[in-house]
Amino acid sequence: MIHREVADGLERLWNVRVNCIWEADESSRHGEVYIFDHVFKQECTNSDVYGSVVKPLVDSFMEGFNATIFAYGQTSSGKTHTILGNKTDPGLFQLVSNQLFQHVADQVDKRYLIRCSYIEIYNEKINDLLDKSNQGLTIREDIKGNVLLDAREAVVDNVDKVMENMMQGNKIRRVAATRMNERSSRSHTIFRIILESKDANQKDGPVHISYLNLMDLAGSERVSLTKAAGERLKEGANINKSLSVLGNVIRQLSEGKEFISYRDSKLTRLLSQALGGNAKSLIIGNHVADQVDKRYLIRCSYIEIYNEKINDLLDKSNQGLTIREDIKGNVLLDAREAVVDNVDKVMENMMQGNKIRRVAATRMNERSSRSHTIFRIILESKDANQKMDLYYKLP
Repeated sequence: MIHREVADGLERLWNVRVNCIWEADESSRHGEVYIFDHVFKQECTNSDVYGSVVKPLVDSFMEGFNATIFAYGQTSSGKTHTILGNKTDPGLFQLVSNQLFQHVADQVDKRYLIRCSYIEIYNEKINDLLDKSNQGLTIREDIKGNVLLDAREAVVDNVDKVMENMMQGNKIRRVAATRMNERSSRSHTIFRIILESKDANQKDGPVHISYLNLMDLAGSERVSLTKAAGERLKEGANINKSLSVLGNVIRQLSEGKEFISYRDSKLTRLLSQALGGNAKSLIIGNHVADQVDKRYLIRCSYIEIYNEKINDLLDKSNQGLTIREDIKGNVLLDAREAVVDNVDKVMENMMQGNKIRRVAATRMNERSSRSHTIFRIILESKDANQKMDLYYKLP
């Protein structure tokens, strides 16, 4: 579980065994079991993930295969932590770089040139994160159909230089606060490592080139949860569209389709060489627990306290209310409670009450409030599978 889930007191929703998961509440989904190539428990670290599923892919990359690693999941599920990590739990950037340069140091009979590039795809526009002036890049193809992009490629010869380029790019990457994540990634990023190698004893021998793409995909979003509007809403729509196209492409490849719809988004077009042919891919799915589906009943009351007398502002005939207590000491008041199911009804009740609230003209204010008021909203919730009555689902 991520820190936010722990802080919110959420319970574990899934049981894990080897490469299978099933819901902890057996009754909710009829005990269905979902099978993956590997499932990591919440106690696992980035190093555990790396050793089990990432290292073999990096080994293939150093042997000449193209490779792509995706961090995928909804917003605020921990994708960026998987890629970047922190001081106590290094991310894939750090771990890949460590393995790569250790391999280079061990190969005394070969010579290497290592470069890296870092781009983002924001609202279907490609920007260079290593060169702030190099924005709105155009995808081109050579005569062999290889995808070309004029992004800056920095030569790196140690782990620190890889990390410096990564951190430089992250400073200008698009992030913004949403309801679910105060630093939500608003763009997909691709950090590409290009490895060139040749025999140390052959001056004019062949050069072998392979690519490793480390991808931090922007989180898939549900507007009902993020409450996005304006620019955030536009960003979310573009994020979801490109993720949908990526899903279609992966499905077409897995089913052996003759036509693959790479051109339907900038993301998949850039990855066309990294997903098919001489390429290996790894998708790391980050899961965050959604709140259990609930139904709600919302009521409101509105009272005023005028000259130490309590009056009901939603019922003009209900004046001079008496405060009572139940056996547990809870304060009770027989004020009218109106059921509301949208913003307009809340505002209607508030304005209705304001019409009879005590105001008077003074030297300082021609409509000076002469009473204290309390507008109370009461929220009741219950599981969606229980009897509904007046309960409804919030949008």
